[in-house]
Amino acid sequence: MFTSGEKFVLASHLNADQIEYMCGMGAAVASVLVTFPFNKITFRQSMWGVDVFDAMRQLYREGFFSLFRGCLPPVLIKSINSSVMFGSYYQYGQWLTTSPSTAASFQGQEMKTVFVAAMMSGTTEALLTPFERVQSILQDGRFNNQYRNTFDAFRQLKRYGILEYYRGTTAILLRNGPTTFVYFAYKDKLKDFLLPKEGFLLSHWNASRSHKETLRSFVSGATLGSAISTFVYPLNVIRIQMMVQEVGSRHLSVLGTAYNLYTERHGNANLMFSGIQTNLARSFFYWGCMTVFSEMLRDYFTGNN
Repeated sequence: MFTSGEKFVLASHLNADQIEYMCGMGAAVASVLVTFPFNKITFRQSMWGVDVFDAMRQLYREGFFSLFRGCLPPVLIKSINSSVMFGSYYQYGQWLTTSPSTAASFQGQEMKTVFVAAMMSGTTEALLTPFERVQSILQDGRFNNQYRNTFDAFRQLKRYGILEYYRGTTAILLRNGPTTFVYFAYKDKLKDFLLPKEGFLLSHWNASRSHKETLRSFVSGATLGSAISTFVYPLNVIRIQMMVQEVGSRHLSVLGTAYNLYTERHGNANLMFSGIQTNLARSFFYWGCMTVFSEMLRDYFTGNN
């Protein structure tokens, strides 16, 4: 661990933009490692329209080590995505306002500034679609024998041109901007609403100020993140279907994919949204951890802890 003097030297070499990029990356790595099993079960449910027990049985039959097949892409995806999400959101927000802000949420800024910065950040994240494409392929059991690992999948897709890496980009663009906006615009407001500092629970809890703030951050991030993730879950189901199409086949639109999915599953809502409960649990812990870890890292780098 760094001493306080070493932390000061480290922080002095990082500007506010770099700190936000590092906070997003570090928080995502930790959160992915905690929640990856949930993610894989959710993927199988949304892919095949099965319940949680059938998805778990699929993974059990494939063996313990297959549980972590495809783990590298989400670590890469989420760490880079979250780094871009936090860092670019902060940068775009700075460009759009003349009032310097040291908080990633731009508290006190006009809501339109937060909205535009979030939409620009979400669009920037879409450049990383190839990682999500490869992750989807590796998590689909049909491709276990076709692609050995992440690097092999990237190599094989290269033969079909750059557009093969970007299947599902439209769905990602529809998802990223609005969800980024809601998260940054309301996570601090939700803290004060759910767990006010002078509220009954915190005022009667004999714990340090830092522990109370950690609880506030986790509850706010977990509640907001799981709500957002549940709301856009149908879009994520469509995105997965777009991304696991056979290489070289015709690219499908969001509406075309939705229609095909509706037809294949006979309009059954339970099959259309399979995995939504598991996704809710995964998102709750993932975004709770993301919010806590990002704030801890920000405090660490800025010397506030």
